[in-house]
Amino acid sequence: MSSEYLGEKKILYLVKTLNVGGAERFTFNLCTYFVNVFSDVTVFSSGGIFAEELTQSGVKIYNSPLAAKKGIRNFFLLKRELS
Repeated sequence: MSSEYLGEKKILYLVKTLNVGGAERFTFNLCTYFVNVFSDVTVFSSGGIFAEELTQSGVKIYNSPLAAKKGIRNFFLLKRELS
């Protein structure tokens, strides 16, 4: 798979944690690939073991306890926090 730079596009991943798990590993793999393809790759989560490695690879990490909570109300709080 080619990693041709696609320009000024921004990617935001929302994931509860960056600890060990299938979704977390998949997010990690996508981010480490896309950080060389898009201009801005960001992960919003409540933190975890992959956070430091992602930061070192150039991915922006926003840690917030809101990421681990369920519910539509928290989606709007999250939106406000990211603005």
